[in-house]
Amino acid sequence: MTKPGLYESTGRKLFLRTMRESLSRRIMKAYETSLEKETRNGQTPGSPTKPQSYRERRNHINDELLASIEREGLGWTGVWRKRDENGPGGVGVTGYRFGRPRIGHVHDDGHADFRFPREVRDELIRSGRAIPHPAFPNSRTTASYRIGSVEDLPGALELFRMNYERRKERNGPRER
Repeated sequence: MTKPGLYESTGRKLFLRTMRESLSRRIMKAYETSLEKETRNGQTPGSPTKPQSYRERRNHINDELLASIEREGLGWTGVWRKRDENGPGGVGVTGYRFGRPRIGHVHDDGHADFRFPREVRDELIRSGRAIPHPAFPNSRTTASYRIGSVEDLPGALELFRMNYERRKERNGPRER
């Protein structure tokens, strides 16, 4: 008499095997479908030179721009960063903090957000140095700045620096 197979011995194990096979079939089907789409678009499957869609290009900040902001901001005493891959709307966010308070953050779609006192925020928007937050334009304290090219870096860094100086003055020097 032969011993029953691992999955045939109980109904539960048989169910688990069936679920795994079903999941594997679905994953393979999704992969095949993506290959078909690439081939229909004139690309060879898995091509590293596959052109990005407009939405993909528009929704990601250039890595060099983010590195420049990071290099400058992390050079200030007491500033550290925290990366969140699953930020609002599924867009990654890199936040910069001075001690505990956040001095600002940059979304992967290329806009930076800052919190200022209401009067400062309103003046920054009035003078054109910042824009209202895209998702919360009626916010009393949040201002944004669009970073699309190297020419936009000085304006963004100025806002980071303003908030850094304000936090430093308010909270005293910090080391991390």
